[in-house]
Amino acid sequence: MIARDFAPQDVLLMLRNRAESEHRNEITWPNLVVHTSTKGFQKELTETSLSIFCNITGNAQAYLGKRMYRICDASLLVVNPYNHMDYRLGTEETAEVCNVHFNHAFISQCVPALICSDQTLLEDPEFTVPVPDFKQELHFQSDTWKAMKSLLMKEPDNPYGWMQTLAYLLTLHRDTARAIRRIPAESRAIRNELYDRISKARDYIYGHYHAALSLDVLCRIAGMSKFHFLRVFRECCGMTPYAFIRWIRLYKARELLKTSRLTIEEIAWQVGFSEGTSMQTAFKAAFGITPGHFRKHPF
Repeated sequence: MIARDFAPQDVLLMLRNRAESEHRNEITWPNLVVHTSTKGFQKELTETSLSIFCNITGNAQAYLGKRMYRICDASLLVVNPYNHMDYRLGTEETAEVCNVHFNHAFISQCVPALICSDQTLLEDPEFTVPVPDFKQELHFQSDTWKAMKSLLMKEPDNPYGWMQTLAYLLTLHRDTARAIRRIPAESRAIRNELYDRISKARDYIYGHYHAALSLDVLCRIAGMSKFHFLRVFRECCGMTPYAFIRWIRLYKARELLKTSRLTIEEIAWQVGFSEGTSMQTAFKAAFGITPGHFRKHPF
Protein backbone atom coordinates (compact mmCIF):
# COMPACT_ATOMS: atom_id res chain seq x y z
CA MET A 1 0.00 0.00 0.00
CA ILE A 2 1.20 3.52 -0.75
CA ALA A 3 -0.06 6.78 0.75
CA ARG A 4 0.53 10.18 -0.82
CA ASP A 5 -0.06 12.07 2.42
CA PHE A 6 0.31 11.52 6.14
CA ALA A 7 -2.68 10.10 7.98
CA PRO A 8 -4.61 12.41 10.34
CA GLN A 9 -3.43 12.47 13.94
CA ASP A 10 -6.47 10.57 15.24
CA VAL A 11 -5.70 7.69 12.86
CA LEU A 12 -2.00 7.65 13.81
CA LEU A 13 -2.95 7.27 17.46
CA MET A 14 -5.00 4.16 16.61
CA LEU A 15 -2.24 2.27 14.79
CA ARG A 16 -1.00 -0.89 16.49
CA ASN A 17 1.26 -3.79 15.57
CA ARG A 18 -1.39 -6.19 16.84
CA ALA A 19 -4.85 -4.64 16.96
CA GLU A 20 -6.78 -6.37 19.74
CA SER A 21 -10.29 -5.33 18.78
CA GLU A 22 -12.05 -3.10 16.27
CA HIS A 23 -14.30 -1.97 19.12
CA ARG A 24 -11.28 -0.41 20.83
CA ASN A 25 -10.63 1.76 17.76
CA GLU A 26 -7.37 0.04 16.92
CA ILE A 27 -5.95 -0.37 13.42
CA THR A 28 -3.21 -2.84 12.49
CA TRP A 29 -0.18 -1.36 10.80
CA PRO A 30 -0.16 -2.51 7.16
CA ASN A 31 2.85 -2.80 4.89
CA LEU A 32 2.80 0.88 4.00
CA VAL A 33 4.92 3.34 2.01
CA VAL A 34 4.28 7.01 2.76
CA HIS A 35 5.64 9.16 -0.07
CA THR A 36 4.77 12.82 0.23
CA SER A 37 6.15 16.36 0.19
CA THR A 38 5.22 18.86 2.87
CA LYS A 39 6.58 21.20 5.54
CA GLY A 40 5.61 22.29 9.01
CA PHE A 41 4.36 18.80 9.85
CA GLN A 42 4.26 17.46 13.40
CA LYS A 43 2.63 14.21 14.53
CA GLU A 44 2.75 11.71 17.37
CA LEU A 45 2.87 7.92 17.07
CA THR A 46 1.87 6.07 20.22
CA GLU A 47 3.07 2.75 18.77
CA THR A 48 5.52 2.58 15.89
CA SER A 49 5.83 -0.37 13.57
CA LEU A 50 9.20 -1.63 12.38
CA SER A 51 9.91 1.37 10.17
CA ILE A 52 12.42 3.12 7.96
CA PHE A 53 12.18 6.92 7.98
CA CYS A 54 13.89 8.46 4.95
CA ASN A 55 14.15 11.94 3.48
CA ILE A 56 14.70 12.41 -0.24
CA THR A 57 15.01 16.16 0.29
CA GLY A 58 14.86 18.37 3.36
CA ASN A 59 15.16 17.31 6.99
CA ALA A 60 13.05 15.60 9.62
CA GLN A 61 13.41 15.15 13.37
CA ALA A 62 12.39 11.98 15.18
CA TYR A 63 12.17 11.96 18.98
CA LEU A 64 12.50 8.51 20.56
CA GLY A 65 12.87 8.42 24.32
CA LYS A 66 15.45 11.01 25.31
CA ARG A 67 17.17 11.10 21.92
CA MET A 68 16.51 13.20 18.84
CA TYR A 69 17.51 11.88 15.41
CA ARG A 70 17.97 14.31 12.52
CA ILE A 71 17.08 12.59 9.25
CA CYS A 72 18.44 14.17 6.06
CA ASP A 73 19.04 13.27 2.41
CA ALA A 74 22.14 11.27 3.39
CA SER A 75 20.60 9.14 6.13
CA LEU A 76 17.72 6.86 7.04
CA LEU A 77 16.44 5.96 10.49
CA VAL A 78 15.53 2.41 11.52
CA VAL A 79 12.88 2.31 14.27
CA ASN A 80 11.74 -0.77 16.18
CA PRO A 81 8.06 -1.56 16.78
CA TYR A 82 6.25 -0.62 20.00
CA ASN A 83 7.93 2.77 20.46
CA HIS A 84 6.39 6.12 21.24
CA MET A 85 7.67 8.68 18.75
CA ASP A 86 7.26 12.35 17.87
CA TYR A 87 7.97 13.15 14.22
CA ARG A 88 8.49 16.64 12.82
CA LEU A 89 9.28 18.32 9.51
CA GLY A 90 10.66 21.85 9.54
CA THR A 91 8.72 24.93 8.50
CA GLU A 92 11.45 26.59 6.42
CA GLU A 93 11.64 24.19 3.47
CA THR A 94 9.47 21.53 1.88
CA ALA A 95 10.71 18.02 2.61
CA GLU A 96 10.09 15.01 0.38
CA VAL A 97 9.92 11.85 2.46
CA CYS A 98 9.61 8.15 1.79
CA ASN A 99 8.79 6.33 5.03
CA VAL A 100 8.36 2.56 5.07
CA HIS A 101 6.27 0.74 7.70
CA PHE A 102 6.09 -3.05 8.10
CA ASN A 103 3.12 -5.18 9.10
CA HIS A 104 4.01 -7.25 12.18
CA ALA A 105 2.53 -10.52 10.88
CA PHE A 106 4.43 -10.10 7.61
CA ILE A 107 7.72 -9.74 9.50
CA SER A 108 7.05 -12.84 11.62
CA GLN A 109 6.29 -14.92 8.54
CA CYS A 110 9.10 -13.53 6.39
CA VAL A 111 12.08 -13.57 8.76
CA PRO A 112 12.33 -17.41 8.91
CA ALA A 113 12.41 -17.56 5.09
CA LEU A 114 15.31 -15.10 5.09
CA ILE A 115 17.52 -16.55 7.83
CA CYS A 116 16.67 -20.26 8.18
CA SER A 117 18.06 -23.10 6.09
CA ASP A 118 16.00 -24.78 3.37
CA GLN A 119 16.22 -28.06 5.28
CA THR A 120 14.73 -26.49 8.41
CA LEU A 121 11.85 -24.96 6.45
CA LEU A 122 11.17 -28.18 4.53
CA GLU A 123 11.00 -30.17 7.76
CA ASP A 124 8.72 -27.60 9.39
CA PRO A 125 7.08 -25.06 7.05
CA GLU A 126 5.60 -23.27 10.09
CA PHE A 127 8.97 -22.89 11.81
CA THR A 128 9.28 -19.55 13.59
CA VAL A 129 12.17 -17.52 14.99
CA PRO A 130 12.20 -14.40 17.17
CA VAL A 131 12.15 -11.15 15.23
CA PRO A 132 15.49 -9.37 15.76
CA ASP A 133 15.62 -6.34 17.99
CA PHE A 134 17.09 -3.85 15.54
CA LYS A 135 19.37 -1.11 16.82
CA GLN A 136 17.59 2.20 16.42
CA GLU A 137 20.09 4.34 14.59
CA LEU A 138 20.80 6.32 11.46
CA HIS A 139 22.36 4.61 8.45
CA PHE A 140 23.75 6.04 5.23
CA GLN A 141 21.39 5.98 2.22
CA SER A 142 23.30 3.48 0.09
CA ASP A 143 22.67 2.53 -3.53
CA THR A 144 21.14 -0.72 -2.25
CA TRP A 145 18.62 1.17 -0.14
CA LYS A 146 17.74 3.49 -3.01
CA ALA A 147 17.04 0.47 -5.22
CA MET A 148 14.78 -1.00 -2.51
CA LYS A 149 13.00 2.32 -2.09
CA SER A 150 12.40 2.70 -5.83
CA LEU A 151 10.96 -0.81 -6.06
CA LEU A 152 8.57 -0.21 -3.16
CA MET A 153 7.43 3.13 -4.58
CA LYS A 154 6.77 1.60 -8.01
CA GLU A 155 5.23 -1.66 -6.79
CA PRO A 156 3.99 -1.09 -3.22
CA ASP A 157 1.86 -4.26 -3.26
CA ASN A 158 4.65 -6.55 -4.49
CA PRO A 159 5.55 -8.89 -1.58
CA TYR A 160 8.98 -9.56 -3.09
CA GLY A 161 9.92 -5.89 -2.71
CA TRP A 162 8.90 -5.97 0.94
CA MET A 163 10.86 -9.18 1.51
CA GLN A 164 13.96 -7.66 -0.11
CA THR A 165 13.65 -4.55 2.03
CA LEU A 166 13.36 -6.64 5.18
CA ALA A 167 16.44 -8.59 4.04
CA TYR A 168 18.24 -5.25 3.71
CA LEU A 169 17.33 -4.39 7.31
CA LEU A 170 18.69 -7.75 8.45
CA THR A 171 21.94 -6.95 6.63
CA LEU A 172 22.18 -3.62 8.47
CA HIS A 173 21.49 -5.48 11.73
CA ARG A 174 24.33 -7.92 10.99
CA ASP A 175 26.74 -5.13 10.03
CA THR A 176 25.98 -3.25 13.25
CA ALA A 177 26.62 -6.37 15.33
CA ARG A 178 29.95 -6.87 13.57
CA ALA A 179 30.95 -3.24 14.13
CA ILE A 180 30.24 -3.58 17.86
CA ARG A 181 32.24 -6.81 18.09
CA ARG A 182 35.24 -5.08 16.48
CA ILE A 183 35.61 -2.85 19.55
CA PRO A 184 38.13 -4.59 21.84
CA ALA A 185 36.52 -3.48 25.11
CA GLU A 186 36.38 -5.44 28.36
CA SER A 187 32.66 -6.19 28.29
CA ARG A 188 29.61 -6.17 26.02
CA ALA A 189 28.13 -3.24 27.96
CA ILE A 190 31.21 -1.10 27.33
CA ARG A 191 31.29 -2.08 23.65
CA ASN A 192 27.65 -1.05 23.27
CA GLU A 193 28.27 2.22 25.11
CA LEU A 194 31.24 3.07 22.91
CA TYR A 195 29.30 2.20 19.76
CA ASP A 196 26.42 4.44 20.84
CA ARG A 197 28.80 7.34 21.42
CA ILE A 198 30.42 6.89 18.01
CA SER A 199 26.92 6.68 16.49
CA LYS A 200 26.05 10.11 17.86
CA ALA A 201 29.10 11.62 16.16
CA ARG A 202 28.36 9.71 12.96
CA ASP A 203 24.75 10.94 13.02
CA TYR A 204 26.06 14.50 13.24
CA ILE A 205 28.31 13.89 10.23
CA TYR A 206 25.34 12.64 8.18
CA GLY A 207 23.47 15.87 8.84
CA HIS A 208 26.43 18.23 8.43
CA TYR A 209 28.74 16.54 5.90
CA HIS A 210 28.60 19.65 3.68
CA ALA A 211 29.78 21.96 6.48
CA ALA A 212 33.19 22.52 8.03
CA LEU A 213 33.52 19.71 10.59
CA SER A 214 36.17 19.72 13.29
CA LEU A 215 37.45 16.79 15.30
CA ASP A 216 36.88 18.77 18.50
CA VAL A 217 33.16 19.08 17.76
CA LEU A 218 32.81 15.36 17.01
CA CYS A 219 34.69 14.43 20.19
CA ARG A 220 32.47 16.72 22.23
CA ILE A 221 29.32 15.14 20.75
CA ALA A 222 30.66 11.66 21.55
CA GLY A 223 31.86 12.70 25.00
CA MET A 224 35.29 11.18 24.37
CA SER A 225 38.91 12.31 24.34
CA LYS A 226 40.46 12.98 20.93
CA PHE A 227 42.66 9.92 20.58
CA HIS A 228 40.17 7.56 22.22
CA PHE A 229 37.55 8.78 19.75
CA LEU A 230 39.90 8.34 16.77
CA ARG A 231 40.74 4.77 17.75
CA VAL A 232 37.19 3.63 18.44
CA PHE A 233 35.75 5.40 15.37
CA ARG A 234 38.18 3.54 13.14
CA GLU A 235 37.36 0.24 14.87
CA CYS A 236 33.62 0.81 14.34
CA CYS A 237 33.59 2.35 10.88
CA GLY A 238 36.72 0.88 9.32
CA MET A 239 38.13 4.33 8.52
CA THR A 240 39.07 7.60 10.19
CA PRO A 241 36.48 10.36 10.74
CA TYR A 242 38.16 12.43 8.02
CA ALA A 243 38.00 9.56 5.52
CA PHE A 244 34.36 8.91 6.48
CA ILE A 245 33.40 12.56 5.84
CA ARG A 246 35.25 12.57 2.52
CA TRP A 247 33.54 9.31 1.50
CA ILE A 248 30.08 10.81 2.10
CA ARG A 249 30.99 13.99 0.23
CA LEU A 250 32.27 12.02 -2.77
CA TYR A 251 29.20 9.80 -2.80
CA LYS A 252 26.90 12.85 -2.76
CA ALA A 253 29.03 14.52 -5.44
CA ARG A 254 28.68 11.44 -7.65
CA GLU A 255 24.92 11.56 -7.10
CA LEU A 256 24.72 15.25 -8.09
CA LEU A 257 26.85 14.65 -11.18
CA LYS A 258 24.23 12.12 -12.28
CA THR A 259 21.10 14.06 -11.40
CA SER A 260 21.84 17.81 -11.54
CA ARG A 261 23.09 20.42 -13.98
CA LEU A 262 25.29 22.13 -11.40
CA THR A 263 28.86 22.86 -12.41
CA ILE A 264 31.65 20.84 -10.83
CA GLU A 265 32.62 23.90 -8.77
CA GLU A 266 29.04 24.28 -7.52
CA ILE A 267 28.81 20.58 -6.65
CA ALA A 268 32.13 20.74 -4.79
CA TRP A 269 30.90 23.67 -2.73
CA GLN A 270 27.50 22.06 -2.08
CA VAL A 271 28.93 18.81 -0.70
CA GLY A 272 31.57 20.48 1.46
CA PHE A 273 34.80 20.71 -0.55
CA SER A 274 36.58 24.05 -0.37
CA GLU A 275 37.15 24.15 -4.14
CA GLY A 276 36.53 22.18 -7.31
CA THR A 277 40.13 21.06 -7.73
CA SER A 278 40.11 19.41 -4.29
CA MET A 279 37.01 17.44 -5.20
CA GLN A 280 38.37 16.47 -8.60
CA THR A 281 41.57 15.08 -7.08
CA ALA A 282 39.69 13.13 -4.39
CA PHE A 283 37.05 11.92 -6.89
CA LYS A 284 39.64 10.51 -9.28
CA ALA A 285 41.53 8.84 -6.43
CA ALA A 286 38.32 7.19 -5.20
CA PHE A 287 36.67 6.20 -8.49
CA GLY A 288 39.54 6.17 -10.99
CA ILE A 289 37.82 8.72 -13.21
CA THR A 290 37.46 12.51 -13.26
CA PRO A 291 34.11 14.14 -12.35
CA GLY A 292 33.78 15.50 -15.89
CA HIS A 293 34.30 12.10 -17.49
CA PHE A 294 31.93 10.48 -14.98
CA ARG A 295 29.21 12.99 -15.85
CA LYS A 296 29.47 11.95 -19.51
CA HIS A 297 29.70 8.22 -18.73
CA PRO A 298 28.07 7.55 -15.32
CA PHE A 299 28.20 4.09 -13.79
